[in-house]
Amino acid sequence: MKRFIVLLMLFALQSYAVSVHLINDSPYDLVAEIQTATGRILGNVSLSPGKDIRWNKDISTMNQSESITPLIVAWKCAYGGYYSVCSDVSVGASVSASLCDGSKSCRPNPKQDNKDQN
Repeated sequence: MKRFIVLLMLFALQSYAVSVHLINDSPYDLVAEIQTATGRILGNVSLSPGKDIRWNKDISTMNQSESITPLIVAWKCAYGGYYSVCSDVSVGASVSASLCDGSKSCRPNPKQDNKDQN
């Protein structure tokens, strides 16, 4: 009986959190912006090329009538613009930047361009 109660408590705690495995498989520094189905920003994280992270967010304080899922992950370039966007992302899913829809390119660092010209 104790084991059942512990499992029930763990399930209840997990139902108030969302998580996504973010994978930057691009050659660019990117910011992953995680949004609700209605476009509310839940958070963002910067990822260098080849890096990945399990992103988690406690949503217990959010309005429970708000539609959270499916999530949207927008991959933003470090110097402006979007690399790609994945909509219809399930909680717990893995999201790779190169598998989402978009241009899949970023502008170069403008400061680096200026250094090259001098």
